[in-house]
Amino acid sequence: MSVAWLPFLLIAPAVFAALLMGLVRIRHKRVLDRREALLRRADRLAAEYPDEVQAWGGKNALLNADVVREIIDALEMDLNLPVLP
Repeated sequence: MSVAWLPFLLIAPAVFAALLMGLVRIRHKRVLDRREALLRRADRLAAEYPDEVQAWGGKNALLNADVVREIIDALEMDLNLPVLP
């Protein structure tokens, strides 16, 4: 094996690891931003419709996707809208 390849073999994994870490950090930041937006929306709904949100199970219920689907289905049934699968 030639010595000319040695720097590449040492640097390439480090560059790859740095790129991978950068991508992981970007994804983590996006997840945190979306979670923060979801929490703000739940806070806003709880402030605007406190009785309804409490009847649904409180603000934490708005953070549970299954509960939100049930709420949407119930609201659609109340409004006689077709329920989406």
